[in-house]
Amino acid sequence: ANRKEHGLLTDTVLRAEDDPNSVLILMTWPSAADAQGFLDDASLREAMARAGVVGAPRIEMYEEA
Repeated sequence: ANRKEHGLLTDTVLRAEDDPNSVLILMTWPSAADAQGFLDDASLREAMARAGVVGAPRIEMYEEA
């Protein structure tokens, strides 16, 4: 899935100091609908598999307070 095609505004990739396989990706989207469109894109799962993602990712959505 192409993040920019789905409207991604910003992204930051963080890695745990004690476990390089534990990664947190923070993404900012114009709307929850744009984020959901990215998550629903079948090519996202394909890209995750190619990247070696093991197990289901934990996905959480937040909005600015």
